Amino acid sequence: MESTGALVMFLIVTFCLAAVVILKKESIPPTLKRPIALTTLIMVVAAFVMLLVSFFTMTLE
Repeated sequence: MESTGALVMFLIVTFCLAAVVILKKESIPPTLKRPIALTTLIMVVAAFVMLLVSFFTMTLE
């Protein structure tokens, strides 16, 4: 599968973004906290779903 590298990079970037948002939550302006948190949550869920799909399609090949 040629998109494995892109998936791994997306996973790393997404989880790093989530870690930064969690660690720096006090310094994020209150008006941006909710949109940043929702965007990060959507990205983490999408990364997890893509990881599961990748594992399931890898076992079918």
